[in-house]
Amino acid sequence: THLYRCRILMLLNQPKTAKKEIRSALEIFQRELRPAASATTPDGLWSEAARALPLAPPERQNSVALYLKANLEYLRRNYRKALKLLSSCHRPDGVGSGLQPEPEGVPYHNNVACVYMKVKRFHAASVFFQRALGELGTVRRAGSSPEVE
Repeated sequence: THLYRCRILMLLNQPKTAKKEIRSALEIFQRELRPAASATTPDGLWSEAARALPLAPPERQNSVALYLKANLEYLRRNYRKALKLLSSCHRPDGVGSGLQPEPEGVPYHNNVACVYMKVKRFHAASVFFQRALGELGTVRRAGSSPEVE
């Protein structure tokens, strides 16, 4: 719920309150979800709760929180920190606990391109916009809709 509140507060242009909501969401993630996920076995309580509840996995919730935090920094015109936060949004690879070196597709490339446009690095922005459009075309040809952050 903190993430949804943060999205609404950012749309209402209330960055201070949105920052508090993001902080609350990240604290909850670090305090409750991550230890619960790492402390139990795959057949244990965590997997049963994950199947029963309609919530996103903890890694996905953390990724959404980091995207929102990057958007907040973008709105505050702190572009360097926004790029750093975007680069930390990696998705799990599904095998073990490793991370893929490639960040998430369309939303990541689009957000990075927008930041580069603001700092007047137009060539870098065009490269990331082209990557986003290329991945969007690939996703559409595959027949599924992309996730929009």
